[in-house]
Amino acid sequence: MGKTSFFAATLIAKLLRKVCTTLTYQPEFSQLNDVAQIGQEVLRQLFAEFKQARSELFLSQDETMSTLLLAVTDHQQKTVWIVGIGDGIVVINDEVKILDQNTSPITWAIISIKF
Repeated sequence: MGKTSFFAATLIAKLLRKVCTTLTYQPEFSQLNDVAQIGQEVLRQLFAEFKQARSELFLSQDETMSTLLLAVTDHQQKTVWIVGIGDGIVVINDEVKILDQNTSPITWAIISIKF
C-alpha cells in the first residue's frame, strides 16, 4: 500500500472520468469496434494523463500506488473487457478471480468474456 493510496485512487477516478468524457468526442472513437479496443484506448489515455499529473505534481511512486479494476461492457453484444492492475477480486459468473500481485507496481491481468 502506498503512503496516501486514497489520494492516488481519487486522482485516478478523476482522470478516468476526464478520459471517458473526452474520448467520446474524439474522431477516432467511432473507429473503435469492440470493448477490447475501447478498453485499451481508455487505458492508454488514462496512463498518459496519470503520467502527466504525476510529473506536474512531483509525486513519488509510493504516493501513486493504487489498485484499478476497470470493466468496459457492451450490453448489445453481451461482452465485457476487464483489466485488473494491482490487487483485487473479480467475480465472473459466480467464479471468483483473485488478483494478488504482492503489491508489485507493474502487474496486471486482462480478461475478455461473453455473458
